[in-house]
Amino acid sequence: MCANKRRRPAHDEPVQRRLHELVEATIKVARGLNFRAVAEGIETAGQAEMLRAMACDKGQGYLFARPLQVDAFEAWLRQR
Repeated sequence: MCANKRRRPAHDEPVQRRLHELVEATIKVARGLNFRAVAEGIETAGQAEMLRAMACDKGQGYLFARPLQVDAFEAWLRQR
């Protein structure tokens, strides 16, 4: 289950609110069906915190790491 909230202009508040509601509802549906919710495209700490508050299980995106080749990923993983 993926939930992705794309950035919108700050002046587009009604759209932001609806996207927030959509992401939250998607996570709730996933949890209700005993699926894990994975958010893609997380680019800011604010997005990550919002998803944590919504009980999103996992996330990926540029905030955590850029796409890597296999050997670079293995090196990155060993450093953690």
